[in-house]
This record gives sequence, C-alpha cells and structure tokens, in this order.
Amino acid sequence: MISQIRRIYTNIFFRSRFFFSAVVLSLTANALIWILIVLGFSTLYQADREFIPLHYKVPIGPDFYSNWYWIFVLPITGLLFIIFNFFFGRFVYPRQRVLALSLSTLGLITQIIFIRAVYLIIQINLY
Repeated sequence: MISQIRRIYTNIFFRSRFFFSAVVLSLTANALIWILIVLGFSTLYQADREFIPLHYKVPIGPDFYSNWYWIFVLPITGLLFIIFNFFFGRFVYPRQRVLALSLSTLGLITQIIFIRAVYLIIQINLY
C-alpha cells in the first residue's frame, strides 16, 4: 500500500516537465559553478598570497578578504538550496503546485546569480 502511494506521488511530481527541467537546470548550473572554480583555481590559490578578495565595491575597491577556500561557500550553499527546494517542493506539490514551481524557478535564478558571483570573484583576483 505504501509503495503504491509512493509510486503515484513520485509520478505526479515528475510529470511536471517544468519542475523537472528547473531542477535539472539548477543542478547543471551548480556543476558549472564548480567547473568555474576548478578552471579559475590558479588565480584563486597563489602561494604568496594568504588572503584573496572575495567582495568588491566600486567606490572602495575590495572590501572583504579571506582564505581562498571560502570561494567554496557559494557552490555548497547553492547545492543545499537546490536540495531544500527539491524536497520542500516535492512535499507541497500535490497541494500547491504554484509554490513548488516557484521554488524550482527560484533555485535556478539563485544558481545563475551564484555563477555570476563566482565569475566576478575570479575576475577580481586576476588583477
């Protein structure tokens, strides 16, 4: 009985192509963040620099310095955000589909913002 309910619940949840596509695109965007970090690793980690700039304000310049490994906070946070939105969206999908679809879209938008942030951090550290 429970396995039948679980199977029906899963099928209803993944029947929404929009929700499934948003989750897959979010995971792909998160993988792109990890790839950007790996490709930009030579600019982020330099033996002669103990700290790297992680935030930049236009009128002031770099205003937050930390160890190079703090760059991993963004993709880990993004992955946790995807996981939370996925499971919460899966929980509320049978009752409130709009909320579940909004969560999946918000996860994708967040990943796009994180991609831009990682790219800009790597660009800051080039100079």
